[in-house]
Amino acid sequence: DTGSATRAVLAVAVLAGSLLLAWGAVRLLVHRFRRFFPAEPPPSRLDFVGSVCTIRTGTVTAVFGQAEVVSRDGSTAIVQVRRAEPLPSPSRPSGPGAEDAPLVMGGTGLLYAYDEDGEFFWVASYDAALDPGPNA
Repeated sequence: DTGSATRAVLAVAVLAGSLLLAWGAVRLLVHRFRRFFPAEPPPSRLDFVGSVCTIRTGTVTAVFGQAEVVSRDGSTAIVQVRRAEPLPSPSRPSGPGAEDAPLVMGGTGLLYAYDEDGEFFWVASYDAALDPGPNA
């Protein structure tokens, strides 16, 4: 029957047209609302700067050290850390043992900078008792 064949072709054409129209409408809406939902930047090593870490090597020096740090999502990472050599001054002795608080295994440190060339973090001693808290 010619009428049913024409009706079937017309139904397929309407279906295809509806799909194309819906695809175009969704594409337009996504394009318009994209600015309201910015993509999050990917995780970076710089996200760890300002974090408290736990020293995992016997000691941290200017050339060697590792620490464990917890990321925002709760996962942990072992990172390379270095401690700056203290500058000698008349009021502070120089040489071994001159550091105020040595960074040893199990100690707590603060990651305060990242060296991209050396791929390590600069770390300093951290005492939670001296932390002023978030409202300071």
